[in-house]
Amino acid sequence: MTVGRPTLSRRRVLTEALRLIDAEGASALGVRRLAARLGVTPMALYNHVADRQDLVDGVAEIVLSEARLAEAERSPYETVIAQARALYRAYRAHPNAVPVIRLAAGRDVATLHPFLVVERACRTSEPAVDPVPLWISVNSLAAGFAEYEAAGHAIGHDFETSFRSAVENVARPALIASAE
Repeated sequence: MTVGRPTLSRRRVLTEALRLIDAEGASALGVRRLAARLGVTPMALYNHVADRQDLVDGVAEIVLSEARLAEAERSPYETVIAQARALYRAYRAHPNAVPVIRLAAGRDVATLHPFLVVERACRTSEPAVDPVPLWISVNSLAAGFAEYEAAGHAIGHDFETSFRSAVENVARPALIASAE
């Protein structure tokens, strides 16, 4: 009996795509390159992903699922800070995937989860706050800090503390000052 290669599945395709991005950068992601790494023909991938956009969306789903925030009793401000930190940790783990995530369509719950947490926090704050500007700021800070750190800038710098301070400086006026 011969041992064959592992069965190809959507999860395996997306996981290998993320590994490729992590190792070689977003520009390395291509159907032919990915198929070669999986030991299959490029057309075999289309049994598991509809097209390149579906591949990008799937990679984003994996990374952003790592930023899933557990339910807990928190104030809207504390919720935004916790979600921002979870997002930053996910981007830090996969900084090369950040450009790919920016291209994601965000059609599924896993990809939308971090935004939905921020949106819920903004809607439940007193008074309610528009979540879009706060989300753009939090997401941009998380992505930017992760990419900057991965590029080797400011070696030895405490990026975690700087990130938290930056997010607090954005969230505090939006969620605390509006309540005063």
